[in-house]
Amino acid sequence: MAAEAQPAAVVAASGGWLVALGGLAVVGTVGGLLGAIWRHAKELDAEITDVWLMGKQVASNTATTWMLEETAALAGQLRDVVRSGHG
Repeated sequence: MAAEAQPAAVVAASGGWLVALGGLAVVGTVGGLLGAIWRHAKELDAEITDVWLMGKQVASNTATTWMLEETAALAGQLRDVVRSGHG
C-alpha cells in the first residue's frame, strides 16, 4: 500500500507545480498585455493633445471670419466713394 501511495503523492505534487507555472504564465501574459495597453494609451493621449492644440489654433485663426462679410461691404462702399471722387 505504501508503494501505491507514493506515486500518487508525486503526481499530486507535480500537478501543483504545473498549476503554479500555468498561473505564472497567465499573470505574465496579462501583465504584458496591460503594459502594451498602457503604452498605447499614453501614445493616444499625446496624439489627442496634438489634435486639441491644432483645433485651438484653427479656432483662434478663424475667430474673426464672421466679420469678413461686413468688411467686404464696407470695402465696396469705400471703393464707390473713391471712384466718385466725393468724400
